Amino acid sequence: MSTGKLVALILSLCGGVGLLLIAVCGGLLYSGYRNADASISPKIDAMFVAIANEQFANSFASETTPELKRVMTEEQFVALGKAINLRLGKLETKSLRGFKMKQHNADSYMDVTYSAVFDKGKGTITSTLKKQDGEWKFAGFRVYSPVFEQDIATQKCPSCNQPHSATAKFCPSCGASLSVDPEKPPSTP
Repeated sequence: MSTGKLVALILSLCGGVGLLLIAVCGGLLYSGYRNADASISPKIDAMFVAIANEQFANSFASETTPELKRVMTEEQFVALGKAINLRLGKLETKSLRGFKMKQHNADSYMDVTYSAVFDKGKGTITSTLKKQDGEWKFAGFRVYSPVFEQDIATQKCPSCNQPHSATAKFCPSCGASLSVDPEKPPSTP
């Protein structure tokens, strides 16, 4: 066999092995992607069912980690659920955009990002979950959406000059009625 043919054969074999490695790695990544979605997706769905059913407060005690409880009170957690329910409505669909597994000492974490469609608009769900007693628990939970930026602090109160939304009936700072001109006292019958 000539040197040229031998080199061509070796290069062909190396190329074939390279393609095989790429296929195997791609399959492993896809498998990890599917497994991440299968283990985390039901947790995310359950959280949004609790939000829609106004039972989000129950999730704070049973579905969150001490890490989340150190940075967020139960009242803040409930307010987050109410804001999501009020501004975005029910979660219609979601698709996994990415995930990242982390190991910190003996603790396993997974960061997930979902693209989501809600009744009132689109958003992005990002969560950090921690494996605790064999179950994934929320160590972080956020929802981003342009809907949250709509109608926020677009006007100022004529009484105290503090910002409020255009649809507010009362100033959130001083409590003044925003539907009546403060210069003119309301007429009494």
